[in-house]
Amino acid sequence: MFKKSMPTQKDIFRDLSVHLSERKSKLLNNPLGWHTIFYEQVFKRIDESVFSVLFEQNGRPNASLRVLLSMMILKEGNGWSDDQLFGNCRFDMRCMTALGLCHIDDDIPVESTYYEFRRRVSDYNEKHAIDLIELSFQSVTKQQINNYNIKGEKIRLDSKLINSNIAKSSRLHLILEALRVSISCTDVAIFSNEMDKEELDLLTALQQKTVSNITYSMTNADKKRWLTKLGFIIKQVLPYCATNSTLHRIYDEHYSEVSDSDKTNKTDQELPKTIQAKPPKDIPSESVQSIHDPEATYRSKGSGNHVQKISGYHANITETCSEDNDFNLITDVQLDTANVSESHFLSASIAQSNIVLGSCNENKQVVEHVTTDGGYDSNSNR
Repeated sequence: MFKKSMPTQKDIFRDLSVHLSERKSKLLNNPLGWHTIFYEQVFKRIDESVFSVLFEQNGRPNASLRVLLSMMILKEGNGWSDDQLFGNCRFDMRCMTALGLCHIDDDIPVESTYYEFRRRVSDYNEKHAIDLIELSFQSVTKQQINNYNIKGEKIRLDSKLINSNIAKSSRLHLILEALRVSISCTDVAIFSNEMDKEELDLLTALQQKTVSNITYSMTNADKKRWLTKLGFIIKQVLPYCATNSTLHRIYDEHYSEVSDSDKTNKTDQELPKTIQAKPPKDIPSESVQSIHDPEATYRSKGSGNHVQKISGYHANITETCSEDNDFNLITDVQLDTANVSESHFLSASIAQSNIVLGSCNENKQVVEHVTTDGGYDSNSNR
């Protein structure tokens, strides 16, 4: 059951400041401290009703969604592990203050509640294509724009390529790893009628060893030979995999089936197929870069000594940039695959910024001037 967080009623005998020295108490209550600013500008402004769609009308009331979402923000902003997040939020008085925990015995929701909230947000996004965290971010920004009279007629955009946290893999290593994951729980004996002993031994080895252990002793000639043979092996394994499996995608991206042109007395559909590894130049940039992060894509940007090769994602940030503002605010954040150009972000950034700016106060604002670099240029954007 959805329930909004209730305002905290301070108890003077349990208040954190009571148990500190005068100097420590002054530092904890410093209005310019990051924890105080976070509490005033983020925590208190979170509209929990955005997340009401995640909960049924009946049942046990939810934990404080403000605390849960604020914990997620602190984790990403500080680059903490989950263990660091829970340790800091339970025992660091600044983190407790940032989360509105003003009493010495106040505690955060337990780990299972935190993970369940993240799962529900992710499932809702996948099912409805609605990012509830983005809607919450927009709500907070709208309040800040209105309260501080931020001018948004001028905005600026910039993007950054982000490497996925995946190991760099050779083509052979990538294909073998995809095969290893796919057959991890498969009895390789079922392939004994289609594969020879060498191929069956490879499948058995993949279930017992890492890919690096297998490829370590291979010569360049061995690697070239196995790259071709793996096309046939994967072809036999595919019927035992889900139709939307990553192995299917790997096979389609790296292999092609060519008809035997010597059999001229048969139609093309009747001819036997030879499985061949595609030339590297024919593998698209949106191909799988890692079996463990199949959404990451490849991009090479720049030239010469300034070339940047990324397997991952492309992020775009939009913020206000008026000379009249005491400070500027981010109005839109976008994330896409690395092979997407900057020009792809421009129109959507303006539209989202207009949504945030246009509903803040009676004097509705719209974007009139955009500052970008040359990467955002395209005929449609002009």
